Amino acid sequence: MIRLGPFDLVAPVASGGMADVWQGLHRGQRVPVAVKVVHAVRAREPRYVSFFRGEVRTVAGLDHPNVVLVFDHGEIPSEVTRASAGRLVEGSPYLVMEWASGGTLSRWRPPSWRELSDALLALLDALAHAHARGVVHRDLKPGNVLVCTDEDVRPGLKLADFGIARPREGGANLAGT
Repeated sequence: MIRLGPFDLVAPVASGGMADVWQGLHRGQRVPVAVKVVHAVRAREPRYVSFFRGEVRTVAGLDHPNVVLVFDHGEIPSEVTRASAGRLVEGSPYLVMEWASGGTLSRWRPPSWRELSDALLALLDALAHAHARGVVHRDLKPGNVLVCTDEDVRPGLKLADFGIARPREGGANLAGT
């Protein structure tokens, strides 16, 4: 395991165009977390760092049961670079969010029409919450919706990945871009 502040990083679980996601655990609380770390190459590009920081600010400004919770953020310190044998590069921004043991909506198969209907209404409510606060997600797709199962802290679907979110016209500038 790799120590990152109060968190232990267990293993990488996903990789995208901008970042890798690691499964982790808050040592003191014993709460599972996901840690999203910007790729080293992207961490040197101001545009991507700006998107990432905007994501942190945007999600921090939203408080809804169907929007992913962000617990912490920062930059990878040198001791984590050493402990990870260079896989996590010093200075790369990261954010720590709630763990979704069910993966993404891409893999989810609702057992009934009622569960599908409830899921869609929950996501629409999360989007309405974001829109009411001036945020347009701009990347809504199954891979950006997390599935938290009954074994997770907050079961249900969670809208995630606000990396390219933008303030809607006339809305508050929560994304900082």
